[in-house]
Amino acid sequence: VERLVAAVRLLRAEGLPEPTLIGEEKLKGHMHEVEFLPSSSPEEEALRLLTSGEVDGVVRGTLSSSVFLKQVKAKFKVNKTFRVALLETAKNHQFMFAPVGVDEGGNVEEKVRLAVEAANFLRKIGMKEKISVLSGGRLGDVGRSQRVDATIREAEVVAANLRERGYNAEHYQILIENAVSEGANVIIAPDGISGNLIYRTLVHLGSGRSYGALYANMRKVIIDTSRAAPPNEYLGAVAMAAAVSVLQK
Repeated sequence: VERLVAAVRLLRAEGLPEPTLIGEEKLKGHMHEVEFLPSSSPEEEALRLLTSGEVDGVVRGTLSSSVFLKQVKAKFKVNKTFRVALLETAKNHQFMFAPVGVDEGGNVEEKVRLAVEAANFLRKIGMKEKISVLSGGRLGDVGRSQRVDATIREAEVVAANLRERGYNAEHYQILIENAVSEGANVIIAPDGISGNLIYRTLVHLGSGRSYGALYANMRKVIIDTSRAAPPNEYLGAVAMAAAVSVLQK
């Protein structure tokens, strides 16, 4: 809660839009100098405000990811969500990144969809995509592990599929450092588990930053963040939500 309140103060200091915080009644005493809307079901209330048009976007803060995700699927009548994060390295290189959910990006079709959503977002803001598809090893590692072999084969198929669709994509093997140094602005991890680990390592251990993850296949603006996020991630997520809402108008 303290991190969320600190984020609102940062937004105020930066002159950015200040969000209304939604949470359970018991949190009211902690909400000093911020707009707070108590609710017995914060997830439902946030999505109600969004679908009714009373707010332009929703950012998930410390609410349970599983509960929120379930509510999103029910409200928008979708079986699958596609979240694409905006990350930044300690050296200020920004890139779209997916999958970030442990249950996402589990097959070729999902990884292609995630890459396409990220690339199309970049095209909307006038940028040309450079997609890096990662796998679990180098090409020279084929034969050492069946699991690694499978990720390499899958990454090759994903990259080829994207190129057939007109996107600039390459299989970067396990060499994420090369993808970053060579300017990739869309990076696709081998699966959701490795993607989540890459996100956590970059943001929580590697002095990187996250600006949240956009629910790319929603008709409304929804940005996800980590419950362990520092205040500047919440700040970035609100700024991203505001920018995307302008793009969609």
